[in-house]
Amino acid sequence: MTLNKATLKSDLEDIAKDPPATTALCAKAWADAVGAYVTDLTPPPTPASITAATAALEAALLSAFGTSAAAASMETAFTTLGAALGTGMLPAFTATPPSGPVGFATLFTPPFPTTHSAAAQAMADAIHAWTTTGTAVPAAGGAAVPWA
Repeated sequence: MTLNKATLKSDLEDIAKDPPATTALCAKAWADAVGAYVTDLTPPPTPASITAATAALEAALLSAFGTSAAAASMETAFTTLGAALGTGMLPAFTATPPSGPVGFATLFTPPFPTTHSAAAQAMADAIHAWTTTGTAVPAAGGAAVPWA
């Protein structure tokens, strides 16, 4: 299986159309959307590591969504997610998680998308582009493979 950007976009659009009532529920909704997205990541992290990575993302997003400067905190949240997913690929693969920023600062700078769909697409595109910069080397040897 591979990452499904269309599903991520749809889930993020649903959150934008009907925002959760609290910061905690918003962080959970985002973490659930991203967690569902990475479920089909290849090379595959263990299901337990996906659950742990999603929980860590939720906690980090709760903190990020509670600040006025969310972009930097969201970058940290996604860096944590990538590291947890990479660790979950052991022992079959040695992972190098995605590097660099997702690009939230750019996404939070005008001009803003004018529809929920366009905003969700921009977020999904950025998250997908970032995620697919991760690589993993098979423990048995061989070339690095991109996260997909």
